[in-house]
Amino acid sequence: MWRCGGAYFSGLFGSHRESGRTELQRVRALPAAGLVEVFGGRFTNITLRLQNSVIVDDINQTLSDACEKTFMGVMDFTLQEWVSSDIIGNPHSAIIDGLSTRGIGDRTVKLQVWYDNEYGYACLLLDLLKNW
Repeated sequence: MWRCGGAYFSGLFGSHRESGRTELQRVRALPAAGLVEVFGGRFTNITLRLQNSVIVDDINQTLSDACEKTFMGVMDFTLQEWVSSDIIGNPHSAIIDGLSTRGIGDRTVKLQVWYDNEYGYACLLLDLLKNW
């Protein structure tokens, strides 16, 4: 998924206005092992095959309701155009990207779910400890 404004590679590569020579100098300066710390959230694709035919708007409404009630504080739902840098520091284990929900045929749904791999996981562990 590509959305303008993403800062996934911020600090690694500059803006598109920089010269190619500057970019090449930055690539040559990378550690020999090629390991570079990249800040940003992650997302995963979830594909569900359902028993009954569904409408994408109904799926989004059901997920939004569940995030506000049953899974409040654990899962969130958004209809904003988020990019990877928007997820940093978000305590939810999963943030469903409602704009990316797609129907494939009449019974298959594809979801894209954002998460902050480190912070979101740490918050989940704290929640588990509090309720243990």
